[in-house]
Amino acid sequence: MEISTQIHAPTVIVTIPDGIQLGELDLHPTPGGSYRLRFHARGRDAGTEAEFISADDGQDMVEEHLVLIWPAPNPD
Repeated sequence: MEISTQIHAPTVIVTIPDGIQLGELDLHPTPGGSYRLRFHARGRDAGTEAEFISADDGQDMVEEHLVLIWPAPNPD
């Protein structure tokens, strides 16, 4: 998935559609402005089946995510 957005603060809060906060992205020293974000995910089916796992408990992570962010003019 890829979206355009405005970034106004050095920290972005990441949430899933049902409102659960997953964490924060520290974008410092990224200046405010228009950006494109592209999201990649791998292992989504295995992640859904596992539902909740904890790397802190020594369980292997089954789902991986990559977020790419770059400056881009806001589309009209």
